[in-house]
Amino acid sequence: MKPFAAFKEMLRQRRFYRSLRGSAFSRMAYFAQYYFVWIFLRWGDRHSRALQWLRRIGLSDRRATVQLPDKTKLTLDNYTIHQVLYSIYSQRVYEPDPRFLPKKGDVVLDIGAQQGIYCCRAARLVGPEGRVFAFEPHPINYGYLQRNVQQNHLENVTAYAFGLFDKSGTFPIHVHPFSVNHSLINTGSETTVEITCMTLDECAKRFSLPPADLVKIDVEGAELKVLEGGVAYLRQSKPRITMEYEIYDDLPKMKDLLEGLSYDAEVRPGYIYAVPRRTR
Repeated sequence: MKPFAAFKEMLRQRRFYRSLRGSAFSRMAYFAQYYFVWIFLRWGDRHSRALQWLRRIGLSDRRATVQLPDKTKLTLDNYTIHQVLYSIYSQRVYEPDPRFLPKKGDVVLDIGAQQGIYCCRAARLVGPEGRVFAFEPHPINYGYLQRNVQQNHLENVTAYAFGLFDKSGTFPIHVHPFSVNHSLINTGSETTVEITCMTLDECAKRFSLPPADLVKIDVEGAELKVLEGGVAYLRQSKPRITMEYEIYDDLPKMKDLLEGLSYDAEVRPGYIYAVPRRTR
């Protein structure tokens, strides 16, 4: 990023984080420690080194509750507040244009809900006429997700403590030091916990899921597996799909699968945005 663009981005982030309320001391401590390490340890990957230091001293995992300008209250770990919240609420990474914005009355699937940031945002946008179905298999993340849904009184959200995959059963999920990066596919961590998974097609039948209008997928490398396990549901529902992808080599297969389901897919760095042809 060029210096001027980087400076503008820093100003946008500063404005966003100043708009939050709550847990100010914890958040300031996190920022101060991050920039102390980033500035004074000048070798190697300074960003990763700073994050490792914050985890080592216990600031990354410390729980904090913040309130956004729209009155949404979110209890998250500090890492998630400072690495994820801005990208979803300010950068709108899942909403590159209005087609992918959850609309009033929509049925939304949040696959890989983590601690509930997108889920809570979507639930407010779809309103009481809409529904959000959130899927998060990691037990600690699921606990945060439940708490955030409850403290915002979001009665239009149903949260499931299992993941979506290309087959059903029990699988080891690799537990990353940072809560947003737990993965069924990426094996960077030797620590695992057993989780339950189901295909989207089986889930739709077992729980009588209504046809979705919008599906958000962020599953740290398992995106293709989710799509393969939900072909029948996607073919029937034809939802808009907004999806992060982790494995570049899976892109051709994902594009072919979406093409076979009559989608037009736009690929951007790190993300795929797909709309069914019949809506154009």
